[in-house]
Amino acid sequence: MDGNFNNNDVVTNYEEPKAAGTILGKLSFIFGIVGLVCSISICCSGLGFPFGVAALVLGIIGKNKDSEDGKAKLGFIFGIICLALALAGTILSLTLNVGSSVMQYMNR
Repeated sequence: MDGNFNNNDVVTNYEEPKAAGTILGKLSFIFGIVGLVCSISICCSGLGFPFGVAALVLGIIGKNKDSEDGKAKLGFIFGIICLALALAGTILSLTLNVGSSVMQYMNR
């Protein structure tokens, strides 16, 4: 080549970046991990539910924007697990509290 270029000689392979899907997938993954830690811990188990909902919603949106995003899929799965743990913890807490109240009432 002699250094002279024509527009016909230029080949471009440009694709639009999938920024929205990957950012939502990363946020879903982060919220899912934080929600799992909160759901498992004793001190802040109530925070597992909102983080789980956020991870679930962001995971669904992230998967719709970029179906190959693995972090969105993991965030979606973590969101479901967070919600299940939060629901199980709430049911267990209510059951133990109601059972304790009934036992105190019966012993009077």
